Amino acid sequence: MMDNLLVAVWILLLFVTLTSTKQVILEKQPFPEKTWVWSPSRPTTASGGPRGWTKQTYYSTCDLSLDEFPQPNNWLRSDSIEIHSGAKTVLVTIEYRTFNCSSYSDKGGNYCKNYFDLYEHQSWQQSILDPLTNKASYIKIAKTAPSALGIKVTQKFRVEVKKKYILLAFHDQGSCSVLFSLTVSYFVCPELPRISSLVFLPQTTAPANNSKPVEVNCVTNAFNKQGILSLDCQSDGVWNISTLNGSCICREGMENAVGKCEDCPKGKYNDGNGFNCTVIPSAPENVQVIFVNRSALELQWQPPVVTGDQTHVFYDVDCRKLCEDDDENMCVNNACGSDVIFIPKKDDLNVNHVILGNLSSFVVYTMQIFAKNRVSELARRKDGTEANFGEISVRTNGSVPGKPEVFVKQPKTAVVLSWKIKDKNGILKEYYVTSVRKDDLSKTQTLVTKKMEAQFDLKAGKTYEFQVFAINNFGRGPAGVKTFTLRDEPNVTMYPSIIYGMVGLLALCIASFTSYIIYSRWNRRTNVNRGKIPKTKKSSAMVYENVSMGSVAERQKLDEFRLDRDQITTMKVLGSGNFGQVFKAVYKPLKSEVAVKSLKDNAKKKDLQDMLTELDLMKTMRPHPHVVKLIGCCIEKDPPLIVLEYLPYGDLLGYLRKSRGIEDPYNTGEKRPSSTLTEKDLLSFAWMIADGMSYLSTMKIVHRDLAARNILVGDNKVCKISDLGLARGLEGDIYTRKSQARLPAKWMPPESLLYGKSTTMSDIWSYGIVMWEVFTIGESPYPRVKSREIAGLLQKGYRMPKPPHISQELYSIMTNCWEEQPKSRPTFPWLCSAIKRLLDDFKTYVNLEVYESHDYINFDVADKE
Repeated sequence: MMDNLLVAVWILLLFVTLTSTKQVILEKQPFPEKTWVWSPSRPTTASGGPRGWTKQTYYSTCDLSLDEFPQPNNWLRSDSIEIHSGAKTVLVTIEYRTFNCSSYSDKGGNYCKNYFDLYEHQSWQQSILDPLTNKASYIKIAKTAPSALGIKVTQKFRVEVKKKYILLAFHDQGSCSVLFSLTVSYFVCPELPRISSLVFLPQTTAPANNSKPVEVNCVTNAFNKQGILSLDCQSDGVWNISTLNGSCICREGMENAVGKCEDCPKGKYNDGNGFNCTVIPSAPENVQVIFVNRSALELQWQPPVVTGDQTHVFYDVDCRKLCEDDDENMCVNNACGSDVIFIPKKDDLNVNHVILGNLSSFVVYTMQIFAKNRVSELARRKDGTEANFGEISVRTNGSVPGKPEVFVKQPKTAVVLSWKIKDKNGILKEYYVTSVRKDDLSKTQTLVTKKMEAQFDLKAGKTYEFQVFAINNFGRGPAGVKTFTLRDEPNVTMYPSIIYGMVGLLALCIASFTSYIIYSRWNRRTNVNRGKIPKTKKSSAMVYENVSMGSVAERQKLDEFRLDRDQITTMKVLGSGNFGQVFKAVYKPLKSEVAVKSLKDNAKKKDLQDMLTELDLMKTMRPHPHVVKLIGCCIEKDPPLIVLEYLPYGDLLGYLRKSRGIEDPYNTGEKRPSSTLTEKDLLSFAWMIADGMSYLSTMKIVHRDLAARNILVGDNKVCKISDLGLARGLEGDIYTRKSQARLPAKWMPPESLLYGKSTTMSDIWSYGIVMWEVFTIGESPYPRVKSREIAGLLQKGYRMPKPPHISQELYSIMTNCWEEQPKSRPTFPWLCSAIKRLLDDFKTYVNLEVYESHDYINFDVADKE
């Protein structure tokens, strides 16, 4: 309370100081220590005539009622007054009294005046000029005003300074006046050592008129932040504080203490931006996890109790992984890798929540949330004081293990396999290890072990493929694959037999080849399935170049998926294309409806290849809530059948359009949407698709044909990924198309269109297009643009614009998927968490109230290609 009173008193004194003025006296009469002696003069007249200015205590004149004499011509001249250098104007102040002529019975005579005049003469040298004889050298500058009732009057006159010396002269021509005093002065704006704005004001001569800007300086330990520091000095000698241009602030580590800069108290800091010293913030409060899955988590916290003065609190997020070193003394938590994504960002956060994406499964992460303000960096730099933080540890959800890296060696005759696995993603239980002889698939061995090594006794000289699957508490992961050829056993006695055998084999090959050529020409138009070409391997899935049904049955272990086709009763055709068709059927052992995919008689080799690849990929996958489930297959004879779960609402594209009341002839669904779709429905569709694709990406599967037409809708508005005919397993990170194929150009990224390269990042691009389809409720992408024009548009940087009814944040997720460089695109786990956050939020991201259905009726035939 006392401090506030002192500050108030100081401000009052400051105001009085700033509004006060300083006056420099050049001449003052009468002066106490000196007799007022000026020089009166008048023309010589006869006795009884005008007497002019006379002095008793003061100078006075009163030559009235003297009509018989000439008009009075009385002068009173000052001594020479020296003007100080810098003064542009002087102020002449007189006190006088003039009696009104009307107060006399004869009106004071014919010459009576109610005023007298003031004259001035300036020169560079001291000189005395009598105005009586040198009136032409004087300039009249003012006339006094009459004084009412004969009272004393004070009047001021400004005289512009032109030379160094000035003479003043009063001219009376018939008044009755008394001159009590005279002062000649000029104004200066006073010197002020400091004011509240930390400005030092030098003493400055006031201007003649108005005001003038004066360049001023900052007080000690303060500096001018920008520009020229100036303040106006007014003609009356008062500083005009409101005209201050620029500002002074204390240097770093100091603050303004009643107009001077002083060091900050201990424990407080100042960043030199014009504020007071302050403390760093306390730690954020109540850090908690509000969402976590296998690859993402979201944190939220409350602001710190102590924030500091005149400051904004922001946050930095530090992420660390719990180390896995067995030696606790050597164990140091590692910073999360550069591949971890922070939304909206990692440092300088202005919000109290953050999403982390691209995390590893089943890993303990420790998150530290640092609270900072404007002085936090200064405190660290000056005293080593680190920011306060809140901390939380959380384990991400588990998933199936990653793919093991397999190593093979043959120290003697036996083959020794070893492997290591980076992503355990849970608690590892065991490993399935399989060896398959390449020239005889029936020669297959499988063992189960908890060790990281296995040994096989195999036939010398043969090539084997080794597959290692890891099993944890969430299921079986993808296979690590390695091909290895064993050494031949040396046997000299067998050389002749080998030579004879090779010659015989060569002859047999020539004969077989000749027979094959003849047979092929004769059977050119027969069913494509009669040819037989070996398969090739991609990851855990097979890609078939040309096979017969008998070959497939022979090459695959299908006991788990093989169905009796006699137990399948078809009911109706759901959809039909150029070379394939889908039936609704009933599988009797399950007593349930199923969907059956089959090839037509005119199917080409490529169609069979895609169908078998789809089957092989689906066999490797465990059931997932957002991927269509494989029931089984019938491929022991023609036509091959793939049996899948049945989803009654058909493809998502047609479902979206039907929800708008638009019929889609391609839609395979038997049921119709029961109501108009809501914003939550659309966001939920986007999340389920991302979730299903996230699973496929963990299985190293690239879909290559992700589009709304290849998403099926089941009961309760559940979406599932389907149509893996174009999908491929990845052995490395990139799949390169080696054959011509009819591909969906409008859903493909530049690297796939131009170079035939496909990765999970290519599916991310396609997912962005699917989001467009979903949130426009069934619009065709790139409306009115032909498929052959797409590659050129993308090369020029074109991207589809934001629909007016969706938010910028939602559109930003789409455009992130359409980044030119695949590495710059987000991952499916990140997309899952981003969409989930929108789902859980209370904001509006899809404003269906402004959605204009008639703006989205551009349905291309190509969207069903």
